[in-house]
Amino acid sequence: WEPEHNGRYGLRVVDLDGSHPVIIHSDPATSYIWPEGWSPKGDSIVAWRNGPDHIMQIVLVPVSGGPVRVLKTLDTRAPRRMSFSPDGRYVAYDHPSRDDSNARDIYVIDLARGTESRVVESPADDGLLGWGPDDGHILFSSDRDGTPGAWLLPMADGKAQGAPVLIKADFWRASPVGFAPLAHSFLYTVQTGGMTLFSAPFNPA
Repeated sequence: WEPEHNGRYGLRVVDLDGSHPVIIHSDPATSYIWPEGWSPKGDSIVAWRNGPDHIMQIVLVPVSGGPVRVLKTLDTRAPRRMSFSPDGRYVAYDHPSRDDSNARDIYVIDLARGTESRVVESPADDGLLGWGPDDGHILFSSDRDGTPGAWLLPMADGKAQGAPVLIKADFWRASPVGFAPLAHSFLYTVQTGGMTLFSAPFNPA
């Protein structure tokens, strides 16, 4: 929500009929904040925000309007996706691992301990798609085979268990939506269409 149209955004929750808007995040030092998902208990929202210095932070915003908890301070690049584990104990996110590359790895933050581990590390671009509904898997996209694919990584207690497995090749132009409730299916959109080139006479004078 950008109430004053001044380039500074906050977060609000609102009833489904549009009534009872409640401000849960408003900070003059935050120029932009982007919510990524509700906690399983519905008591907080994971989001990323930036300030005047354009440094990105991953934060937990209590729905009650209490103090914001900073989980991770990054650089000027934001995660493309973040996700709670179904048990609410962890937050996964993707982010470039080097200053000279935009290729991402995937990290997991232990909310109780405040620690972090890298669960997917490779020279490829690995982007988080979501945390499986059984707590036991993370789904991510990767071009490690030369073309985009969807890979499944076994997880336990916030740690990777073994090597990821390719489950969907040719994962071109895909954008994640999320796991279907009560079903082991993942929903995503695919960008279709293309570009057309035109030529026209040009007179530089």
